[in-house]
Amino acid sequence: MNSSLLLAGAHRGGESFSRAGVPALRNRISEVLVADPLADRADALATYWRNAGLPARARAEPAEAIVKRFGWPEGIAFAAIDKPAAIAKILALGCLIPVRWQILGRASGDDAPVLAVAGTVLPKNTALRWEAVALLRRLAMAVPEQSSRAVWDGSVFHQDALTALRGRVSARSVQEVVSLEERRSGMGKLELFWGTEVFPLQVELMAHSHPDHEALWASRCALTVALEAEGDSDLAVAVLPGGVRDTPSSLQLFVIEARSHGGRVRLHQEFGSAAALTD
Repeated sequence: MNSSLLLAGAHRGGESFSRAGVPALRNRISEVLVADPLADRADALATYWRNAGLPARARAEPAEAIVKRFGWPEGIAFAAIDKPAAIAKILALGCLIPVRWQILGRASGDDAPVLAVAGTVLPKNTALRWEAVALLRRLAMAVPEQSSRAVWDGSVFHQDALTALRGRVSARSVQEVVSLEERRSGMGKLELFWGTEVFPLQVELMAHSHPDHEALWASRCALTVALEAEGDSDLAVAVLPGGVRDTPSSLQLFVIEARSHGGRVRLHQEFGSAAALTD
């Protein structure tokens, strides 16, 4: 039990992870450091961990500042923040530590389902780290930053679906952190959560496209990636637009059926200006 846990974000995602994580991590983690810009939130979540019997401290500052300043060399970081750019900074700066992260969202469109993207990045996962950073930075560019009040007062999310999915993703993240603490996790991963299903996620940069037909080009790109992938299981593909644009382009997200089931597009969601993100 030598690992310390840096908990980045003390709001909805951090609370959900903590509720699921205390029973599993109580005897595995030596200390918890809760980092959140709002002191009251950080203090409340640190108190929750202390009441469970673990030493816990609160820092009223962004977690990326702590990672940059101290490097957090002996610990594990978990990030649940509604700002993808902040998670990207933690991944980019935290090259010496394993990081588990998650973010939930709803794509553009009134009937868009609640989805979640999560990942586990190890120090040696250089390529995967930059895939995750590229994905998060694109989300930050494509989806306008909104206050929590704006997201919730506007009833952007179906609350029951959001709460259920957050619980499933947080439980999965706890399992990943346990594996990291036991040094059992030898590979990093990116994942897409849709309902009760979890898909491996691959990030692909689209080399060629036309602004008027971007979704079509993106679907071709995703299908090509799925056909060339190893194994024969359903695959999620996040397609990022290439080149320099005058206006931010959307992120196109697909779930492609396994080849043995036809290799068709099961899900296509566009994350653009009408989308929303939450922790």
